[in-house]
Amino acid sequence: MCVEVFDFQLTADAGGDDSVTTEFEIKGRVVRVELYTADTVANNATIKGYEAGALTAVGARHDFLAYTKTPAAALSAEILPTIQRTDIAGVAVAAEYAPPIVGGKLTLAIAGFTPDTGIQIRVYVES
Repeated sequence: MCVEVFDFQLTADAGGDDSVTTEFEIKGRVVRVELYTADTVANNATIKGYEAGALTAVGARHDFLAYTKTPAAALSAEILPTIQRTDIAGVAVAAEYAPPIVGGKLTLAIAGFTPDTGIQIRVYVES
C-alpha cells in the first residue's frame, strides 16, 4: 500500500468562501486530513471535502470532510474520517473511524471565513 499526500491552499474571498477541485482523479481511501492556518478562523466557519459530482441515492453528496470551527481561533487539526452510526432505534452512537473510498476528482470548500483568511488542507489517500 502507498499513501499519497495532496496539498491544497484556499483563501477566503470577500464573501468568506473559496473552493478548489483537483484537475486529476484521486483513487483510494482518505485516511487522514490535516488543517493548518495561522489566521483566526471565524466561529462556525465550515470546511468540506467531497468527491466532485458524486451524489448519493437521495441526491446529496457524501462529504469525507465536514468540519465546523468553533470557537473562533487559529486552526491546526488532524481529522480522521468517521461515519456516524445509529442503533436499531435510530439513536446516534459513537462515530467510528471509517476511511471513505474516493475515485474521482476531489473538491475542497470553505465557507463563513473572514475574508483573506488562508488555510492549507492536506489530504492523505491510501491506494
